Amino acid sequence: GKAAGSCTALTCPGTSNPTGCNDSPFDHHTCVCGDQSSDWVPKSQCSGYQAPGGCAGLTCPGTSNPSGCNDSPFDDHTCVCGDQSSDWVPKSRCRAALLQKGGAAAKQKGKAAGSCTALTCPGTSNPTGCNDSPFDHHTCVCGDQSSDWVPKSQCSGYQA
Repeated sequence: GKAAGSCTALTCPGTSNPTGCNDSPFDHHTCVCGDQSSDWVPKSQCSGYQAPGGCAGLTCPGTSNPSGCNDSPFDDHTCVCGDQSSDWVPKSRCRAALLQKGGAAAKQKGKAAGSCTALTCPGTSNPTGCNDSPFDHHTCVCGDQSSDWVPKSQCSGYQA
């Protein structure tokens, strides 16, 4: 059997051998899917990958958007919970989010108008857990994939 979370069980599109990947000998978050440097890809880029305790299910107190965090695109142990450098926090500082009835409505209360945290961006990894881009005022970041960086205008609830 293929080990859960192992690269051998994943499909990594855009590599020389998408279904024949192996775990990197150097770290636990890279798959090696061929003999080219471009075949060394983050596990998060591969289909079938589930981050152990992804940030989307965590609450990270002391951040701009404690219950709307995303996984860092750079490593497996950092959560990104807003557009400030102080919103990049170690997963160890976060705790499992408690799901309560009416949670979504309660979650929206107190969110800044026009902020990505108050929007829903369909087609992203975490449509209801978006953060404002640290680089501009018209991009929402809704996950750790490049496709999760979307224009605010693509999100529901956006008022130009």
